[in-house]
Amino acid sequence: MQCGKATTEATKIYTETKDMPNSILGKTGLSVSQIGYGAYRVEAHEDAHYDAMTKAFQNGFNLVDTSANYTDGRSEELVGVVIDDLIDAKDIRRENIVVVTKGGYIQGENLTISRKQQSEGIAWDDLVPYSDHLEHCIHPDFLKDQIYRSLSNMGLDCIDVYMLHNPEYFLDWARKEGLDLIKSREIMYKRIKDAFVFLEQEVSAGRIAWYGVSANTFIAPSNDFAFLSAKKLLEIANEVSENHHFAVIEFPVNLMESHAVTLKNQDEESLLQWAVKNNMGVLVNRPLNALRADAMIRLVDVEERGLASEGEIISAIKAVTDEENELLQRYIKPMKLAESVEKQVVEMISVGRDLSQIWKNFASWDQWRWSQEQFFMQRAQNAIKFLLNQLGDTVDLRQDLEHFVATLSSALEAVDSVYRIKGADDINKLKDAVAKADKDWSVNINMSQLAVRALRSTFGIHTVLVGMRNVKYVDDMLEEVKVLIDPKDRSVSWQQLDENLEAIQKNSAHK
Repeated sequence: MQCGKATTEATKIYTETKDMPNSILGKTGLSVSQIGYGAYRVEAHEDAHYDAMTKAFQNGFNLVDTSANYTDGRSEELVGVVIDDLIDAKDIRRENIVVVTKGGYIQGENLTISRKQQSEGIAWDDLVPYSDHLEHCIHPDFLKDQIYRSLSNMGLDCIDVYMLHNPEYFLDWARKEGLDLIKSREIMYKRIKDAFVFLEQEVSAGRIAWYGVSANTFIAPSNDFAFLSAKKLLEIANEVSENHHFAVIEFPVNLMESHAVTLKNQDEESLLQWAVKNNMGVLVNRPLNALRADAMIRLVDVEERGLASEGEIISAIKAVTDEENELLQRYIKPMKLAESVEKQVVEMISVGRDLSQIWKNFASWDQWRWSQEQFFMQRAQNAIKFLLNQLGDTVDLRQDLEHFVATLSSALEAVDSVYRIKGADDINKLKDAVAKADKDWSVNINMSQLAVRALRSTFGIHTVLVGMRNVKYVDDMLEEVKVLIDPKDRSVSWQQLDENLEAIQKNSAHK
């Protein structure tokens, strides 16, 4: 695939031809769609992901944000395949699309390589051993490896914007290790400076056009141990070169996490005020996934379903426990497993037992939904897999397992009906709080569109990165951008929204 890195003229022509609301990405001069394709959980060889990204590009969403660690490189592979196919079909030119990717995380294949290198005494320098499942590094040698890997994954010769991916992980690790804050920050900023020096060399070599930093703690209070100062990063870039190419920052913002707009953590300015003053390109992530009070809240409409009574729920859960006992007596006990193994299998399959004890205790629909998918269903699936592996896929076992799954699904749906009503009520309260904060946000649209509307209408935010893993999500965002809205300073609106949400929280606490 040709390099033809994104250009000011080509991106401007493309977004205007597609009637796509756009912004100028700071000093890069690139014209970028107000909504971009967040490629966090997509991968090559998934037809739904391919179709969604293809439709997004064809309709004018011209910025894609990926990373070397997303789905172990398969996200980047999808970006390359889609761009290549659309160029072949003459739907786009390479210069129309702004490709953003990132490096820093060591997971998956990279982690396997890293562990092997460590065993051979040739580990990456400045490696951060963050956890058993994750390492982190922004040393030039590692970044060089990652840039070549990313270029290969996407079939490109040039990356439009290359981002250091959460360098604050070093600080988070240092805090866990009990290290000194001042010394830890000195080390981190020194490592970032070394990375910037290297990235300037990569610009000169033509492998990247611009660079930046994606960090979750750009929005943290300045006294937070893991806080990353954007102001300090710009100072470092100016030390590296008078004509530096540090041009883009990325961080989370959503209706329930507004610190980038409301918190003055860059001395006397908010992060967004600072970015506007310094002509920085701004990408925002997690527009639909809010973290508030340590809980994840999905900012989408919740469809209500017929409410099951408490008696119906208890009966449905009892049916699950009866099925579990039947499987235990018919299949597990006769296997004569070692006591420790049998205990593990029984624990896996006792979903109904645990569900009966805690089904009333979830704080929100999102918390319930996560537990349903990642705890209850996952345990049941593990138990089923174990039985099939041990006993073979016999007709009787298959029928019994299918009946168990159907019974469990009915019980989960019954419980789900209760939390859906709470979820719908929470979303409606949030919509009301948003509507009261800004007249331009007082619109009759769905929650996901409203969440993005608030962001793209805020001056200084250039692209809102939305995860669009299937075509219906692309259609939802295409419907949103049909409305042309001029971004303006909405710091007062965001402050008012914060106050409205606090009032809701206080009212809920008093009930």
